[in-house]
Amino acid sequence: MRCGCALGASNAIARIRIDPLPFDQREINAGMPIYTYGWGLTEFRGQSSDHLRGARMVLEDPVACTQRTKFRGSLLNAVLCAAAPDRSQACDGDSGGPLISYDDERRIPTVIGVVSAGEKCGLTGVPSRYTRVAKVSEWIADVMAGRMPARRR
Repeated sequence: MRCGCALGASNAIARIRIDPLPFDQREINAGMPIYTYGWGLTEFRGQSSDHLRGARMVLEDPVACTQRTKFRGSLLNAVLCAAAPDRSQACDGDSGGPLISYDDERRIPTVIGVVSAGEKCGLTGVPSRYTRVAKVSEWIADVMAGRMPARRR
């Protein structure tokens, strides 16, 4: 995670939910504030963090994102793109970490994405890419219920 915002350590455990809304019902808009966290590298070719780090990100328009990335529209509805104005973003070692929205009145954190890919930890200006959780929510539910193995074959 490339940012200057180390998070304090504690023994507290917070509940977090996976996006409960069906894929076509979750309103996700370009510009909405979201957050990502991880223990990955703090800069391109740098060291991994000893502390959980986080960054406030902004979602990018999906069409603009896929035009700037190698996805070129092929995964338009399955990928979320986000970056921060200061270019903080997910980095090597953050893969699998959450992309979180606090979009309801109770401020319950909701995982809307999972860190998937990025380019040189923010140096290129290309946003990090996240798998959209609502797109794979049935698979997640099946794995959590033990109805299928975690690995797809």
